[in-house]
Amino acid sequence: MIQAFKDAYKRQDGLIHLNNAGVAPWPTQTEQTVHQVAANLARGGAHAVGAMVEKSEEARSLLGAFLGAQPNQIAFFQTCAVAISQVAFGLQLPRGSEIVVFDQEYPSNFYPWRLAAERAQGELKIAKSTAQLATPIEAIEAVVTEKTKVIAVSWVQYRNGAILDLEKLAAFAKARGILTCVDIIQGAGLLPFDFNSSGLDFACGGAHKWLTSPLSLGYLMMKPEHVDRLEPLAAGAMSFGGFDALSDLKTPRSSGVARYEPGGRSILELVGLGETLKLMSTTGVQMISSEIERLANNLARGLKTRGFQIHSPHGEKIRGSIVNASHSTLSMEEITKRLNDAKISYAVRPPGLRLSAHAFNTDADIARTIEALS
Repeated sequence: MIQAFKDAYKRQDGLIHLNNAGVAPWPTQTEQTVHQVAANLARGGAHAVGAMVEKSEEARSLLGAFLGAQPNQIAFFQTCAVAISQVAFGLQLPRGSEIVVFDQEYPSNFYPWRLAAERAQGELKIAKSTAQLATPIEAIEAVVTEKTKVIAVSWVQYRNGAILDLEKLAAFAKARGILTCVDIIQGAGLLPFDFNSSGLDFACGGAHKWLTSPLSLGYLMMKPEHVDRLEPLAAGAMSFGGFDALSDLKTPRSSGVARYEPGGRSILELVGLGETLKLMSTTGVQMISSEIERLANNLARGLKTRGFQIHSPHGEKIRGSIVNASHSTLSMEEITKRLNDAKISYAVRPPGLRLSAHAFNTDADIARTIEALS
């Protein structure tokens, strides 16, 4: 089954994709379907849009089934950052509120909450990572006070793959009446996840990393009791009854997640996400996760034999995908030149170089990367 998953991704021009924590390639079927939908819209216009909108809506159900949420709990946005911002600004926190984040959050999960704290005339509390940038729940507990209203952290941190215990987080926050909003973009598709079993209040993500789908598509999942709680950041026809309704002062807001999606949707991106989710669901996230960890650990072991230091919060065995490495004698400039020459994608993320394999990668990809850095 895992070989069928690998075969679904077309390999071209000698490229090796090891920055899947940044932007991943699409499966061939996703590419072909997006092209077909684009052609239908380009040639058909209004004759085609209805059927294409209906096809795009399928992505909501597929994403819900894959990540453990009902379709009416999911709202789509342009990016993960917009989804996070919808929660950060839509909650309208009381004056003096405190919000907790980690000290290594990606900017898209830091700045919305910094601004939300400023708007509430409150404080953004920073939980300190421990050795090797680990993110234990105890670091959050250390900064929470009676003024804390939201804990807004990442499930998997983007620099070296630290993984937060979501079950402990949800239990800790619930016992204190604190809302949780977790950025899951670096975990969804990489690790098993079930939103409605997690105990989280909100979860935000995007399609272009481990879900190997088009850019410019984010999503927000929320507990049913929060669906009508947030104040929408944008408004349009869909916020008040739909495209064909006349403007009227008495028209009520749309119910459910529709109020957060004010206008025309990103049809191509949604159709693309739907196609990829079909493939990933057929393969199974457990099998995908196991293969990713196998490749990641092979990569880490190979780099160690070449004199690299692995910066991991997980100890000897990598969890997830991210391998962060540096070398005592090779400069980062030399390392990145070798990778560029070998057509291997990567990211520089302190304290070192970040490499992140997906399940479609092969043993040959790992061997070639180790050889390039030898």
